[in-house]
Formats: sequence, structure tokens, C-alpha cells
Amino acid sequence: MRRLSAAAGAIGLALACSAGPASAGDYHSGGTLVCGECHTNGKALSRQDANSICLSCHGTAATAAPGALEVNLGGLPRQAGALNGPGGPHHFTGHTLGSPDRAPGGTWAPAAGGLVCTDCHAAHGEPAQHRNLVLRPGTAEMDRRITYGSGSTNDRTKDVWLRRSTTMAERYAADNVRFNQPDSTRSAYAAWCQGCHTLFHGAAGAVNMGGMAGGDAGRPWERHPTVGVTVGARGERHSSFARYASLTNRVPTLSHSGTWPAADNTVSCMSCHKAHGNRNPFGLLYASGRGQLTEEGDTGGGHYIDLCHQCHIQGVETGPFAGSSGVAARRR
Repeated sequence: MRRLSAAAGAIGLALACSAGPASAGDYHSGGTLVCGECHTNGKALSRQDANSICLSCHGTAATAAPGALEVNLGGLPRQAGALNGPGGPHHFTGHTLGSPDRAPGGTWAPAAGGLVCTDCHAAHGEPAQHRNLVLRPGTAEMDRRITYGSGSTNDRTKDVWLRRSTTMAERYAADNVRFNQPDSTRSAYAAWCQGCHTLFHGAAGAVNMGGMAGGDAGRPWERHPTVGVTVGARGERHSSFARYASLTNRVPTLSHSGTWPAADNTVSCMSCHKAHGNRNPFGLLYASGRGQLTEEGDTGGGHYIDLCHQCHIQGVETGPFAGSSGVAARRR
């Protein structure tokens, strides 16, 4: 990263960058873009790699900004969970900074030096783009942008609703984020994630997903659809909206009506995975639907089948909607 040649230049650039309004929830954008926080004249910070610069504010000791690495000091479960640090021991539990690996299910791989924060987040901000996610070049506008709004009123034309934005902890809390579905036939988040994890995304009947749009009809499922199938719609496969609606800690779903729970709730990427990761394999949410919410799911969950049983009732041994999954029951 280039250093500014003079203190006057740093001050002038910082003032220039601070011009213009910032949208609700944005940072590193408009009036909140303060160049001197990352670019300095002759200080060590300006000579560090991109991950180190980002983690100087968003690391495990973060207080003024949301921590995105491993240990959560903020208290409330983070909506995206936690990244693994470079060289960390939990490589399989989520995105690992510095990893050179190709994205599972896709062909994209990091540049030399491995995965960096700016592979997914725009360092200088993307106004009206949720969490400053990068706009992927060469894709349609609808597949590049995840819009959002905040406040007590949900704008269902936006992909994401941040219900509260009073404190830093609240803005990033898992229970503060709701996912709209402005177009009931697609998932903006799934389309964005598909930029790296290509094969894991699609609707029933797609070659990479299996199943058929109107039923199984000899096409076995290979992957869970990320769009096009609402909770409970496929009752013949034991998906139960009544069970999902009865739970206290429901996993996130998309909603065209802006209502949770509702018959239009659709499972997508964030329903089963933390975007950054957590302490479970693949960043999965081990959520029984009951107990205290955690970044790993909830205190009632302890197995991936607890997650499956949010919607699917095969193997639930304690009654249709009465308690934990069969696996969890057997462990006790």
C-alpha cells in the first residue's frame, strides 16, 4: 500500500474523502470514510498487509468497531460469525484469512498471499451495499448488489433490514438482521455467494442441485436449494412449516412479505451457515430452536441434525414439535 508523501497531503485527502453523505449502516463510505485511519504518513500501519490493517480495528481486541476474528468480545452473537486467523487451527470451520485454497464448489481462488478481507469487502466502502460487500465485476447489476435499509420500518424493496442501529453491538447482532426477498424467485445473497461457491447454489431442478421444480420425479437431490422452495411447501418430504413456526430461535430465512414466520419463508445460504464462520464445521448453525442464541446456533443444539430439524421432521423422536431432535435426545 502506498504511503502519502507529506502530512499535508494526508490531511487534505482525508478531508476530501469525508465529503458526502453516508447511508444508514455504512462505514468506510461518505462522511465515515476517514483516510487517516488506515493511511498514515510514515507509520507502521501504512506498511502492513491488508489483513493486518483491517484487523487493527476488527480483530479480537476490537472495541470501537465490530470484531470479525475468532473470539467475540462484543457479547451479542455476530450475524456473520467469526473468521479464522492466518495459520489458525480451525481452517474447516469457515473463511480463513491467508488461505490459498480454491473456494469449495467453485473455481475462484485467492491471489498470491491467500484470502484477504478485501476479497469480499470493499475497503473504501460501497454506499447502499450491505456490509460493504464488493461489487463483482462482469455480473448483472442484480447479482452484484445487496441493498439494505435500517430503522423500525421494513422497506421490503431492500434485500436486508437492520431493525436497530443504535449501538455498534446491535447493528451486528444476529437477531437484528432480517432478510427480505424483493424478487420471490431469487436470493440476492445466494447470487452473491455463488460468485465463489458456484455449484452450491440454485433452485430445484437445476443440474447442480438435483430434484425437480414440481417434485422429486426420479432426480435425487444433490444439494439443498438456496431459492424457490419455501419452508413446509414440500410436505411429502416431511418439511413442516408448523414445526418451524413453533420454534423460538428460528434460523434466518428470506421473506417476500417481510414477515417471520410466514408461509413464504425461503431457506438460503444464511439459514444454515455463518458468513464468516464459527466453531462448527462449515460455519453451520447447530440450532435446536430452543435455548439461548449463540454464534454456533443455540444452547439447545449440539449437532447438525438439530439444524435440519428446524424444518424437517424425520427422526424427531419426542413428538412433532415438542423438543429436541432424536440425536440430541439420545445424547442425553
